Order: sequence, then C-alpha cells, then structure tokens
Amino acid sequence: MVTDELRTRFRDLLEKADERHLEYEESHGDAGDAYTHTVMENRRYCIEKLEEYIQNHFNGVIDVFEMALIVQEFDEWCFDMEPGNRFSCVAPEKGVLLWSDCLEEVENQHEVSRYAEELDCTTNEVRELVREEAEKNDFCIRFTGDNFDTFLTYQVTDACWTAVLPRSWVLDQLDEIREED
Repeated sequence: MVTDELRTRFRDLLEKADERHLEYEESHGDAGDAYTHTVMENRRYCIEKLEEYIQNHFNGVIDVFEMALIVQEFDEWCFDMEPGNRFSCVAPEKGVLLWSDCLEEVENQHEVSRYAEELDCTTNEVRELVREEAEKNDFCIRFTGDNFDTFLTYQVTDACWTAVLPRSWVLDQLDEIREED
C-alpha cells in the first residue's frame, strides 16, 4: 500500500538520483568522452579551426609545411573534452576551442526493482508512485506499458561539452617535427 511516507521517501530518492546524474553528466570527463565521436564527425571544421589558430597565434613560428604535418596528426586523442556552458570560450594561451554543443537535457534511467529494494516495498507500489509523479508533472517522467521495469526522467540543463585542443599539443607536435628534421 502506498503511504504518504513512502511517497516522500520515493520522491527524495528520485531527486537525489537525478541530482547526482545531472552533476555527473555536466562535469565528469568520461561523460564528456561520449561526445568525442561528434567532434570527429566534424573533422574538417576542426582542422579549419586548428589551421586558423596556428596562423593567428604561431605566425612566423610555424611555417606552412610544419602546419600541414601538425594537422595530419589531428585525431580524437589530441583534444580534451571539458565541461562548460553555452557561453564558454578558451583563452588562446590555453588552446583552441574546436567544438561545443549544449546538452539541453539529461536523461536518467531508473530501475523499478532497485527502488522497490531501497524503499522496502513491491515493484507494483513503485510503479504506482511513478505514475503519480508523472501525473503531477513535477518530474519529467516517461515509462512504457503497465508493467514497466524501468522508467526515464529528464532534466533541462544549459551545460555543454567543449572539445579543446591544448596549445601544448601543437607545441609538442612542432617539437617532434623539428627533431625529425
């Protein structure tokens, strides 16, 4: 039987789980790594940004031939995914911002059985609690069917992930090129 005390405990667990998940998605590096493929899908754009950066910040230091060799080394291992917001920028001394995209929403998947175990209640009671919360619209909740085993929550965020190519990477590549000569 769903009681007010069970509703409160469920709501508290759900809020804490969503807060932890949102914090993770907005700030932990391995969450940002999930966006690396997007950067590489826009490789041509990134190379143009890298060439522009070299021309503007290494003028007279790196020649056209060296720039071409540096650009050849560009891959998914040379840049860092860093958290930010839609207004993030990178100081030229640090490197070049190759790519940036807002998360807009964060999806979190919850298991009914885990909540039942944590709350010491039945899975049907958890399903009832999920349905109640979905009707209230306090949480953005999605589930499918009557006997769902998982449900999803969504949170809006203005956070984003940026791909930053460090200035030190460019300098390391230049050193390697010059050592080989």
